This record gives sequence, structure tokens and C-alpha cells, in this order.
Amino acid sequence: MLAIPALLAVGGLSILRQGRPDPRRQAAELAMEAALNQVEAGKEPLTHFSTVFRRVEARVFRRVGSPATAWPQEKARLDRRYPGLIDGLLLDADGLPVAAADGSALPRRLTQKFAQAIRDLHERRQPLPPVVTSFIRSTFGPAVATDLLVPGQLVYAAPPPAARYLYISRPRPAGLLVLRLSPPGHLHDLALRDVVAAVNRNLAAASPPEPSHAGPLRLAIAWAGHSGRALLHRLQMPAERFGEVWPAMIRSPTGMVWIGSRLLARRLLHPSAWVVGRLDLPPASDLPLAWPLAAYLGLLAILGWLRHPWLTGLSAALTGSVRIRLAATFLYALLVPVLGMGLIAGAFVANRRDALEAAVHEQRERALRSFDLRFRTHLHHLGARLRRRLFPPGDPPPDGLQAFLDRFASWRDEFRFDFCRVYDRHGMRVFGYDDPAASFLPRNAEIFFGRLARSILLQTEVEAARPGQPPRRRAELPIPLEAVYFDELETGPFHNFLFYWPLGTQADQPTHMAFLVWNRKRMERNYVQSELPRLARQLGEGEIFAWSPTGKGPSWPPAFRQARLVAPFLREVTTSSPSYRRRVPGGEGQSWLLTGVRGTNLANYSLLSLITDREIQATLADLAWYFRFVAGSLLLLGALIASLVARTFLVPLQRLTGAVTAVAARRFDHRLPPGGDDELGRLGELFNTALASLSDLEVARTVQAHLFPAAPLARPHFVVVGSTRTAAQVGGDFYDYGPDRAGTGWRLLIGDVAGHGVGAALVVALAKTVLGHPGTPPEPTAALRCLHERLLAILQRRKMLTCLLGWLSAEGDRLHLAAAGQTWPLVVRAGTANYLPLSSLPLGSRARWTPGTATLDLQPGDAVVLYSDGLVEAADQNGNPIGYERWRRDLPGLLRENAVATEAAISAWHRALAPADPPADDVTVVVLQRPAAPTPAADSQPAGSPGDQPTATAGPRPEPPAQERR
Repeated sequence: MLAIPALLAVGGLSILRQGRPDPRRQAAELAMEAALNQVEAGKEPLTHFSTVFRRVEARVFRRVGSPATAWPQEKARLDRRYPGLIDGLLLDADGLPVAAADGSALPRRLTQKFAQAIRDLHERRQPLPPVVTSFIRSTFGPAVATDLLVPGQLVYAAPPPAARYLYISRPRPAGLLVLRLSPPGHLHDLALRDVVAAVNRNLAAASPPEPSHAGPLRLAIAWAGHSGRALLHRLQMPAERFGEVWPAMIRSPTGMVWIGSRLLARRLLHPSAWVVGRLDLPPASDLPLAWPLAAYLGLLAILGWLRHPWLTGLSAALTGSVRIRLAATFLYALLVPVLGMGLIAGAFVANRRDALEAAVHEQRERALRSFDLRFRTHLHHLGARLRRRLFPPGDPPPDGLQAFLDRFASWRDEFRFDFCRVYDRHGMRVFGYDDPAASFLPRNAEIFFGRLARSILLQTEVEAARPGQPPRRRAELPIPLEAVYFDELETGPFHNFLFYWPLGTQADQPTHMAFLVWNRKRMERNYVQSELPRLARQLGEGEIFAWSPTGKGPSWPPAFRQARLVAPFLREVTTSSPSYRRRVPGGEGQSWLLTGVRGTNLANYSLLSLITDREIQATLADLAWYFRFVAGSLLLLGALIASLVARTFLVPLQRLTGAVTAVAARRFDHRLPPGGDDELGRLGELFNTALASLSDLEVARTVQAHLFPAAPLARPHFVVVGSTRTAAQVGGDFYDYGPDRAGTGWRLLIGDVAGHGVGAALVVALAKTVLGHPGTPPEPTAALRCLHERLLAILQRRKMLTCLLGWLSAEGDRLHLAAAGQTWPLVVRAGTANYLPLSSLPLGSRARWTPGTATLDLQPGDAVVLYSDGLVEAADQNGNPIGYERWRRDLPGLLRENAVATEAAISAWHRALAPADPPADDVTVVVLQRPAAPTPAADSQPAGSPGDQPTATAGPRPEPPAQERR
């Protein structure tokens, strides 16, 4: 009963497992995706090496001690990482080359001017003087764009085939560091190798390692046209498997493929390079479902073998009432499909959770992508707002420049630009504003804006002189000259948004040109700060977080409450893959659903949405409550039906119980009322017939009870008493005692007819009739011969009878016994019990029959116990027979002051050892006991004298066999 549900549950779980993805493989694919994302996020070479060199700069100038002692160590580290590719120049606080650094032979005056010019450029945004520009191009590379030079960023210095790149650190109080990188090929390839090596180092040093991984995840770069065997060698795989591995990754839509327990993945970085990863899974450590099932069944078997109270209590509860058993049976039959429904419901709830989470992720992802796309719309609306501010309703101001300067503060607060410049018709700057938090405006941009202002104003004058003609291009600037312009302008590493318009007089005569400049990071930050709260309000529940993956821009909102929660996952939202989705455990039994999107229009921001799964849990709780309600309703309905069904059985069963109670009270006249034609009705008819037969058996039992002596035989010199317990209504054992017909002594009788019931009782009646007939000889041996002849003639060996007939003298001092297959009597004398061997065959067994005889001289205190085989063959509480030896050993301790007390002690001893009632076989005992003699001579008779042992005609006493009488 307890095993079948477990079997069904294991079978259902096995079926459900087949349709579920392997969580270990899912974890491995996520780890592979994160590693590939790290490589893809760091593939921009100038940004990558700028970050590397800034770390070198920080270690050189922040170490304990002077930069002159730290630089050789960092140079050695760079040589190990990029052998022969980097040289450097370290200048001290005065701009002089450090002796241990490269380039120490340079002119000191030039290096001092170079250091001071870089300091002025960084701190005061002054352009580089021509002498420093010439020094830079002659020393570090002819292609250095000095107008676009920014300290702390890697710039292009020399063209191929000897391509070089230049990095100039930020000016420090302790000096200045200049690094020059000479890649052997394309800088992009070197950056990819560097990123992959760094990712491999981080993965190998991860502590603790992932428990689901057999070894560290490894990445390698595959180049178009290079050897595939070398690629697999870098991945520590057999080279000959390239023809199998690469086509499998090409055919996979996701670029990931499982080959056995090994995950391989590739991702395209640019048309001639891929990053390839390998990750091995260890052998599955999860136990199959068969093992828990075997353990469960083994536990049940052990508890059953030990008769554990839990199992015995459950069994007793189920067997205590028919109503409970019927209800339990019906509920058990109903519980099995309910259990199957529960497994299906659990799988459905799990799939429903996945579907709801996917819907939330998709909804959040659409909102984040829409927010990213609306950045272009925001730029369009910004341009429209700017144009509306230029042409307000009403008369134009008499002086446009002064009107703009008067409204400048409101413009600055509303549009939050980085720079503002105003130029006159000669290209000279008449007004400038730089936001303190913005970087400097390059010198070439200043020159460009002046030239553009002069050209536009000149063109406006020409067009005013020639009305009706379209604008034309100026040779000075090869771009369309528009009076009002707003768009993105990219110059080298600078990405700016530019808005310019003319300022003039009330007579529409332009006198000045105004320029507003937004750095792209500033423009994106303005958009995020203004529109992200609106998006959060539209989405309602949850939170939205925007941050810069490069770490150059501020996150929004600045005091994000869940910053610590999302910090470990920000690095994984770094690619333009569809999205990043994850469920993170939270507090109070809830989880957070994270949806991340890397910005495309917002190039400097990634977006992350957080929302709790409270609504999902509420939906699943409602669904689970519905399933529980259905299951509970089914069980309640099953209990109700079981109760109604039980009532149809209980009424006939209660009548049967009443009839059985009447039989136990020996009221055999009780009858059941007529029932139907079903099995219970026919059972009632059969029970009435059986009760009628039991009425006849009760008459037979009553008659048989009167065949036994009604009271003990008590005389001054001895007492005889007997008892019998029948195994059936009427038994096959009998006993008797009384005076003989001559009046000279007393007769003792005990016998056992094979079998029980009415047949055995009739044989008992026949035996007592023959032995009591006046024609039967009084001598025991002759009487048994007469009974033997009658039984053999009448029953013809169909029934046999064991019997022991004894004659006791009038004083009780002499006992003559004749036996016919009866168990040997026990003689108790002086605290010792011994068998009196009387070997013979049962009466009616064969024509030639000889009894076993013996004569005993009984002394005061002696006792003779006659008994049937049911006494010694009864099973004790352990299932073992009592046995002859235990009976002989325990009998002296049961002897009391008279035969009545001794018989009571024997009966109690036997009931304690063999408590079965009724017994398996008839149990009959006859005790003959002489009281102890009052004379001291009898008490002082030494043990072991000739008169101390019983004498018998059969010779010395042997050990009684276990099955003697048969």
C-alpha cells in the first residue's frame, strides 16, 4: 500500500524529467554566454589599451616610493605581456627624462616644454604650441593628431607597415608617462588576443570553481585562413576532430553545440575572427530516481521486519474498523490518480512560471528597447524645441546677441549643454562658456567653428544681395552652409551634437553666430535623466536602472536602492544579444526578475529592469489553490462516497457481528433476518444453517460435559482431580475416576481420540460405555483388551484411541496402570519428576495388540500426573512446542499442598506459556496426589533408597521419545 504510490510517483517524475532541460547544461551555457560577452564587450582596441595603460599609469605613480623605482617593474611586466611591442618615456616633475627610462637621450629643454604643454592642455585647455607639436610628431609618430590629443587616451601615431600608437598619461605632480605601442599587425587582433588571455586567466583563477564544471572554461581566437588544428590545440582538444566540431558549430543557430558532455561555442567578432569556447561537464552526480525508490522500499521492509510501532499503528488503525477500511480503500484508490494529477499539476505550475517570467521579460525588454530607440526621437524633439526658442512670437529683438546673453542662464538650465561659443562676422570668439563637468573643446573645433561662422555670415550677406538664388557651397568649407543646423558631429575620438544659428538685428541683419555643443555622453545623460523616470512611471511596478558599461558615465538614478543586488550581473549585460534575463533570489520569499539590454542608440548606456515576482507568485498561488481545491474536493467527495458505500456493507455486517456475538454467548437459537440475493444475503442464509448445526453441537457438548466427573475424588490418603480444555465445541479427550464395581479400589481413566468434533465425541461415548458395561472385566489390562476388540470391530481402524486405565487401592498406596499408546505419566517424588515408561499402540490400530503395564507403590507426598499430548505439543509465544523435557523440568515446581491446587497451578502454567484460546489440541490433565505423611520416619527416609523409585513391570525408565504414542 505504501510502495505503490512511490512507484507511481517515480514513474511520473521520470516521464516529466524527460521533457525538462538539464539544469547543469543550462548553467554551462550561461557561463559560456557570459565569457563570450566579456570578449565581445572588450573588442574596441583603442578603449581596451587605453584602459590597460591607465592601470599601468596608476601603478607607476601610486606605488610606495618614487616612479623611477616603480617604472622598471611595470616595464618588465609589460614586456612579459607584450614582448617587444611597448617602449616608454618617464619624465619627472621637472619634465626631465628619468635615467632608467627609455628616451633618456632626448633634449631636456624639449621634454620640459612637452611636459608643460601637456599640463596646460589638460588643466587650462590651451592648444599645443608648434614646437611641441613638431616634437611629438618627430619623436612619437608623424600621424599624431595633436589637435585631438587627449591625455589618458591611446591615439593613432604612425601608419602601416610600421603602425604605432601613442599614449600620454595625465600630468601628475610626480611626472608624466608616455607609452608607445607597436603592434605586429592590426591593433584589433592584438586587443582580441589580450582580452581572451585576460578572460582565460580570470576563469582559471575563479575561486571557488563552479561545481557543475569538470574543468575551467577556455577561450581561443579563430582567424580566417589559419589552421583549425592549432585552434583545437589551444582549446586542449584533439586536433583531428576539427572536421567534426567546426561544421557542427556552423549549423547551430546559437553557435553552441554539445558533443557528449562537452560544450563548444563560437561567436563572430568581425568578418575574419571568431572567439571559440570549450567547457566540459563532469559525470552526473545526481542519483537516479531508482535509488531513492530502492532506499524507500528497503526502509519499509526493515520497519516491517522490525515491527516498527509506526507501521503497526497504521495497520491497527486500518484494521480496527470495517468502515475505516472501506473508506481507506476507496480513498486509496482515489489518491493514486490524485497523486498523478499532482505531478502533472506541479509540472504545469513550473511551466506556467516559466511562461509568466518570459512574458514579463519580453514586456520589459520591449519597453527598454523602445526607450533606447526613442533617443533619436528625443534628438528630433530637442531640435524642434531649440528652433521654437529661436523664433518666439512677436517682434524680433533689436540686438540678437544681447537678447541671447540675457536669456543664456535659462537656456543653460533648460538644455544643459557642455559648451557655448559666439563668433562675429570675422570668425572671432566674442563669448564662450564651458561646463565645469565637461571635458575641454579641442582646438581644431574652435578653429572650425570660427571658419564656419565667418562663411555662413558671408554667405548670408551675398544671398541678401542676390535674392531668390539657392545657397551655394563655399570653397573654404566643403559642406552645405545652412543658417540653422542641429545634428551629430564626429571629429576623431570626439562625438558631439552641434546646434548653431545666426544672431542679428531687428532688420534681419545677422551679426553673430552662436554654437551650442553637447558631448554625446552628456546628451545621452540628459536623455536618461529626463526620460527614465517617465518610463518607470509608465511601467508601474518595478525599477529601471541605467549605467555606463565602460564606467565613464554616471548611473541613473544615482542612489539606486538595489545597486548591491544588481552589481554582480552588470558586467554580463554588455553585448547586443537579444537580452539578458535572470531570476535572482530576494528577501521575504520573493525573487527579482532582471531584464538587461545593451543600448544601441544609447551607445554609452545599458539598461536594466528589476521587478519582483510577487504578481507571478500570486498567480501561481491562485493556480495552486485551484489545484488543491480540486484535489481536496475529490478526496472529500471520495470520503463521502466511501461513507455511503460503507453503510451499505455495515448494516449486514453489524447483523453478522450480532450473530457471532450470540454464538460466543452460546445462544444458538439466534437467527439473521432474510437478506437480498447478493453475497451478504447468501452469507446470512449459510450462517443461519450453521447456527442450526451449532445447536446440535451444543447439545453434544452438554452431554459430553456430563460424562466427566463433576467434583474431585478426595479421600484421607489421596486426592484425584481432572480438567480438560477442548479445541472444538466437543473434543476427543476424556477422563474419569471413581470406585470400581467390586468396591475394593478406585479406577482412573484418561484417553484421547484422534480428531475433534462430533465423531470424536461419539467414540468417547462408546469407550466410556464399553468400560462401564457390567460385562467388561474390572482388571485394567482385560478391560482395555475388551475395548480394543469393540473399537476394531465397529470402527475398522477409521478412528483410533489412546488410553491409560489405572486401578488404585483403597488406601491409595498402590497403583496398577495399563496403557494403550497414551503419553507416559509423570511421577513426582521428593522434588523430582520422572516419566513412567508404558510403551504400547493405540486401541483399534491392529488386531494383535499388547498393552503396556506398570505397578507403583505410592508413598505420602507422591504425585502422579496423567495428561494428553495437547499439553506438551502446544506452541509457546515464540512458536516452539512446550516439549516433554520442559514439562518434566517444571512440574516439581508446580506441586502444591493438594491435587486441586496442583491442577490449578498446572493450568495456569500452561495458559501462561501457550495463551492460545481455544488451544490447537485438546488439553487434559488428571492429578493423583497423596498428602505428605506426618511421621518423621517418612520424612527422614534417605533419597535414593529402593522405596524412593517407582517400580514398573516394563523395566527401567527410558527417556520418552517426542512422538511416542503414534
